[in-house]
Amino acid sequence: MGQRQRSKTTSSNRTNLGSAPSPTVPGYLAQGNAGVLEGTFGNPDGIGTGDGVMVAGDVRALARQYCATGTAAVAYQQYDVLSHFGVPAVWAPQALAWLNDRFAGRPAPSDCGHIPAGNSLAPEQPVPGS
Repeated sequence: MGQRQRSKTTSSNRTNLGSAPSPTVPGYLAQGNAGVLEGTFGNPDGIGTGDGVMVAGDVRALARQYCATGTAAVAYQQYDVLSHFGVPAVWAPQALAWLNDRFAGRPAPSDCGHIPAGNSLAPEQPVPGS
């Protein structure tokens, strides 16, 4: 994927979870991928689709990075027909079941090895002259 470039990169680089240490406990990540209601139209080259708030390829890349850097288990789900604000209706019951299983001592499931490729999580670079 191509590298995204914006003129103001300071705040987005500060919030880039790909630059932070990976968690050492199991995790559950869910992502919508139909953000038309929130204004996400098309499939920008080098970025891809998203849910109106998050870019799906970025979340997949983060999940894969967590798997590659030793996170015990990462459960990942992408909802292709839901937006950022629609996902919680489906995600919340599944997240509560996932949490209940952890508190009950059941082993965490993992989708590591089955998560599709994502975008680069490299810090954004300023665009000259912007």
